[in-house]
Amino acid sequence: MLKHFLWSLLGIADLEPLDSVDSPSVILVYFLYGVFLIMAVILLINMMIALLSNTYQQVAVRTQVLP
Repeated sequence: MLKHFLWSLLGIADLEPLDSVDSPSVILVYFLYGVFLIMAVILLINMMIALLSNTYQQVAVRTQVLP
């Protein structure tokens, strides 16, 4: 299942395994799947901002040390 989620972040996942026999479970699965994708994108953007902020602080400190 984790492999399916990781491939879905890249947009190359097959959604057929998510189908079920009854309608409520299909709706719930697609809802949770969408929540996972949204949370994963937010987490990745947050990590990118943290890395860029840390890099900027390191460069700022190095420029202050050099005369």
